[in-house]
Amino acid sequence: MSARTIYILATVIGVTAVIGATRFLPASPVELPAESAAPRQQYNICLLLDLSDRISPALAPIQAEKDRKIITAVADEFGDMVRHKLFINSRDLLRVAVAPQRSGYDGTLSRVSDAMTIDLREVKIAEKRSAFPKLRQEFLKGTQELYRAAVANPSFTGSDIWSFVRDDLATYRVTGTAAEPVRNVLIVLTDGYLTFANQEHRPAKGHRTSYMTVKRFRQPGWEEEFTSGDYGLISQGLNADGWEVLVLEANPHRVEELPVLRRYWSQWFQEMGVTKFRMERSQDSAKVTQGIIADFLRQPAASPVTTARAR
Repeated sequence: MSARTIYILATVIGVTAVIGATRFLPASPVELPAESAAPRQQYNICLLLDLSDRISPALAPIQAEKDRKIITAVADEFGDMVRHKLFINSRDLLRVAVAPQRSGYDGTLSRVSDAMTIDLREVKIAEKRSAFPKLRQEFLKGTQELYRAAVANPSFTGSDIWSFVRDDLATYRVTGTAAEPVRNVLIVLTDGYLTFANQEHRPAKGHRTSYMTVKRFRQPGWEEEFTSGDYGLISQGLNADGWEVLVLEANPHRVEELPVLRRYWSQWFQEMGVTKFRMERSQDSAKVTQGIIADFLRQPAASPVTTARAR
């Protein structure tokens, strides 16, 4: 055997021995990157209904049906989000609120209010998938019963969305955590007008009021008067911090009033701390409105709420 062959064999044997020996050495600790679970975003969706004369069968015979289709579209979009989380990861909440007004349907509202809430925080994990279809069915049944009673109301009065925001909105807000931030979304079905009989007796501070004076701003150049005169809805002392607001079914009496309505609503909510606002006029096509709802809810939150914030 040549010297060169002996050298090669010795080298192979040596390497093999080293590799074999390493099998019996204690394993060195390996630093693995910490696994960071992405926050699981939850939804708290509140549908706020204006059941004033905008749904009167005499004045607007199809509006109640349009509202019901919108409510169904919101429930469908909510269901898609829940299914995307495989149900078990969902702690989402969908419920209906009615803006205060004098009415003859209070008994119906009291009876169906619980049915008009889908709260998956209260459903056991193993039961969420099987329970959801019935919860959705009861939700839609409750809203239909409410609208039947509301359109039969013998006298329609102004729907007081301003007082709802002042007195009740905070009770509908849900506070999340860093691991499960909550998007608080308010979807308002209204014609856009906050007007009342005897509204001169309602809260007012200068040109800031709890009602709207839309007719005053029909003329060209109204924006300058609106701004310089500090017109608008009272926002001082009111809080909508962290909410995202979508106003649907705005129905201006005259085409030039739509920008005025948008100014009133957007200024009011932005001053109260909303993170995202959008107002859309009434649409003839239910599919168009359904697309608006899906677009609003599927867009990333501007600022997911995780903890309560002082104002």
